[in-house]
Amino acid sequence: MKTEYSLACDVAIGAAIRTERCKRGLSQSDLAAQLQLRGFDLTKMVVSRIENGCRACTFMELLAICSVLRLPLSDLPLPSTAP
Repeated sequence: MKTEYSLACDVAIGAAIRTERCKRGLSQSDLAAQLQLRGFDLTKMVVSRIENGCRACTFMELLAICSVLRLPLSDLPLPSTAP
């Protein structure tokens, strides 16, 4: 079962991914296609669920998303209050 902090992280990271994707003029399908080229089986629906905080990313997925978006991993927000 996920903790409140874990859920808050998923939401914050998902929102940041959406913001960065939109800044770069990519659709969810575009992002999914770029991730598939890198060997990740992520569809537009999975990207949507990640952006909405409904699905957590694995660390490797997160690295790949950051690579596609040219976003340093350290720029991703984390909720300020840890458990």
